[in-house]
Amino acid sequence: MDLHILPLHRHEGRDLPDLPGLYVADSAATRRAARSRKGDLLVQLLVLQGTATLGATGQTRILETLAGTYFESNGSVTTGLRDLATQLNDFLLDRNREGAGQSLQATGVYTAFAVRSGQVYTVQSGPGHIFTVHAVAAQHLYDPLLAGQGLGLGRSAGMHLSHAPLDPGDLIILAADPPAAWKSDSLQKAYGRPFDTIHRVLMSAAGEELKAVLIQSHPGKGKIKLLKADQLPREPVPVQAPPPARSPAPRADEGAVEGPFVPPNAETAAPEPVSSLSPPHQAPGTTHHASGTTHPAPTSRRQTPGTFLQPAGRALSTISRAFLSALRAFAYSLRALLQRVLPGNELFTIPPATMAFIAIAVPVIVVVVAGAVYYRRGQTRQYTAYVAKAEDVAEFAETRTDPNEIRISWTAVLDYVDLAEAYQATDETQALRIRAYAHLDPLEGIERLDFQPALATPLGDAVQIVRMAATRDEIYMLDANSGSVIRAALSGRGFEIDTEFKCGSFGNTTYSIGKLIDLATLPQNNILQADIFAMDADGNALYCSDDGDPPVAQAVAPPTSNWGDPRAFVLDSGALYVLDPQTNAVWIYGGADYSYVNPPRLFFDEDIPQMAGVIDFAVDLNDLYMLFADGHLTTCIFGFAGQPTRCTEPAIFTDTRPGKESGPAVEGAVFSQIRFSAPPDPSIYLLDSETGAVFHYSLRLTFQRQFRPLSAPAEPATAFAVSPGRMMFLAYGNEVFWALIP
Repeated sequence: MDLHILPLHRHEGRDLPDLPGLYVADSAATRRAARSRKGDLLVQLLVLQGTATLGATGQTRILETLAGTYFESNGSVTTGLRDLATQLNDFLLDRNREGAGQSLQATGVYTAFAVRSGQVYTVQSGPGHIFTVHAVAAQHLYDPLLAGQGLGLGRSAGMHLSHAPLDPGDLIILAADPPAAWKSDSLQKAYGRPFDTIHRVLMSAAGEELKAVLIQSHPGKGKIKLLKADQLPREPVPVQAPPPARSPAPRADEGAVEGPFVPPNAETAAPEPVSSLSPPHQAPGTTHHASGTTHPAPTSRRQTPGTFLQPAGRALSTISRAFLSALRAFAYSLRALLQRVLPGNELFTIPPATMAFIAIAVPVIVVVVAGAVYYRRGQTRQYTAYVAKAEDVAEFAETRTDPNEIRISWTAVLDYVDLAEAYQATDETQALRIRAYAHLDPLEGIERLDFQPALATPLGDAVQIVRMAATRDEIYMLDANSGSVIRAALSGRGFEIDTEFKCGSFGNTTYSIGKLIDLATLPQNNILQADIFAMDADGNALYCSDDGDPPVAQAVAPPTSNWGDPRAFVLDSGALYVLDPQTNAVWIYGGADYSYVNPPRLFFDEDIPQMAGVIDFAVDLNDLYMLFADGHLTTCIFGFAGQPTRCTEPAIFTDTRPGKESGPAVEGAVFSQIRFSAPPDPSIYLLDSETGAVFHYSLRLTFQRQFRPLSAPAEPATAFAVSPGRMMFLAYGNEVFWALIP
C-alpha cells in the first residue's frame, strides 16, 4: 500500500502548508536499511511544549536520526517503535538537564506509526491522539495515563503501543490536541469520501490552532506521497467492500436477519447520517439488510396436555371482556364530560380503548410524579443546605493563615461536599471539591493520580486480591480465596488476563502445595526459567512460568525451630527473607540460583524485637522494616564483622509537612502494606487502605509525598504494587487500577 499524507496546520487562524515536527520516510531513506525493515513505512509527529522548543530544522534533524535508527535496526516493529520513544526521551532529558539552570525546559508529545504487511503499529508518548477509520468502525486511541505525560521528564519513557489491520481506503489521523468535534462516530462516515472533502470538513471543525496529520492508504507499491491542500484528489479511493457477515438461517419464528459483525470495543458509526461527513449515497462497504418473512407454524388437531385448561381460559376471557366493557363505558362518560368543558373536537378522535387507558394511566402518573417531586424537593433542600454550609466554611478557610486551621477548615468543606453529593453530584460540588484540594494538597503533600481500570476484562466476584507484583508490562495478583496467582499482560486494550498461566495449589506424589501466602517476580533468564516465586504457609516454594509449562514445586529447608505461621517473604539480591511472627523470627536463606534447600539463619542476634502484630515487612540489603497492624514500624540493621543486629522500636517518621509533627505514627493514616522500591529511586512505599493513599518515604523514613486517587471505590484498597516503569497499581477486591507516577 501507499500512504497519502496531508499536514493539517493552523496557527492563529491561518492555514499553513507545512507542519514542523512531521517526518515521513520509507526504507529507501537510508542505504543501510536492515533486511527486516524493507518495505516498512514510518510516520512521526513530534510536538514540543515549554520554554526550550526546537525550531523546524532541529526537529527535522532529530526525527531524521530516529528514522535512521529504526530502519537500520533489526527486530520487531514494536521493539523498533519503543526504541524511538526511549531514544527521544533520553535526548530531551539531557537537554532539559543542561538548561535547568536557565529554566529552559521542553516536553515532547510524540506519536508515530509504522506500516508493515497490512498492519499499522503505533506508539504514543504523552497526551497525543490517534484516530483509525476503517470501513465498519473507527477507533480513538488516547490515554495519557498509559502514554505518560510526555518525553523529557524522567528516566523512563511512558508510552502506549498498539496495532491494527490497515486496508486500502483506511484513514489515520494523528493530532496533539484535536478539536472536540472530531469524534469517532462522525469520522467513520468519512470512509470512502474524496480526500478533499475529508480535508474541508476536518478543517471546518478546527479552531484557531491545530497540529494534526491526515493519512489515507491506497493500493500501491509501498510509497509515501506528501500532499498539499491544493493537490488533493477529488475522487474517492477505490476500496474493496468488506464481505457481508454470515447470518444463520432464520428459524420459522424469527423475522430479521442478523446484521454485520462489529469489532468489540470499537466506537461505531450511527446508522443514520448525523454530520456533514455523511455521504448522500451509500458509501463503499455498506451493506443492506432486509427483513425476512415470518411463516406461521402449522396447527395440529391433536389434543395436547394443556387442553384441560381451556375451560379456565374461557372463564378468564369472559371476565376480561366484562372489565374492558366497564372501562369502555367509563371512557365514553369521560369523553362526554370533556366535550362539555373543553373547546374543539380534535381530542375526540381518540379511540374509546385509548381513552380507557388514559383514564387509568393519568391518575397513576399524577400520583407518581407528585411523589417524585415531593421527594426531589426534599433532596434539593438538603443538597442546597450542605452546599451553602460548604461555601460558608470555604470563605472562612480562605482567611486563615495557620496551617492547622487551614487544614481543619478545608477538611470540613470536603465533609459538607460529601454530604451534598449523597443527594446529587453537580458542577458546583465538583468546583468546591477542587477548590478544597487546591488548598489541602500542598499542605498534605498530596499528588492526585487519575487511576484508570487496568484489566481489559473483569475478574470474577469471588476473587480477592491481597498481594500484587508488577513488571514493566505484567501484573501478578494473588487471590486470597483460591490461594493462586493471576497473571495479566499489557496489550492495546489494557492488561489482558492470561488464562493459560497456572500458579496455585496442587498435589502430586512428591509435593502438596497449599494456598499461597505471597509472591515475587524473578529476574529474566534465571537458571530456573521461572517468572514468579511463591510460597505457601508450610514453607513450600512454587516456581511459575508464563510460557505454558506447569509450575515446579520445591520444599524450602525449614528452620531448626520449624515453621510457625509464615506471613510474607521478600527476595533481595538473590536472598530469601521469610517473616514468621508466630516464632518471633525473620529467616534469611542464601541461594544464588533462587533454590533455597539449605537451612536458614535468624536475622536477629540476642536483641530480638517482639513481633506480635507484625503484618508485613520490607528489606533493603542490611535494613529491615517491619510493619505492625497499628501502623507503626520497627527498623533493624543487620550486624556484620562482629557487630550485633540493632533495632529501633518504634521507628520515627520524619514529617516535613507544615503543621505536622514527627513521631512513631502518621496522623490520619494506618498502614496495611509496605514495599521497597529499588534504585534509581530507592524508597519505601506504604499503603493506607482506608483512603487508598500510598505514602512515599525515603529509606530514613522522611516524608516525600503521598499519592491519592482522584476517585476510587468506596471500599478499602486491598493491595498495591509499584513497577520498575513507575506505574502504580491499586487493587480493591477484584478490581485493579493503575496510574503513572510523575
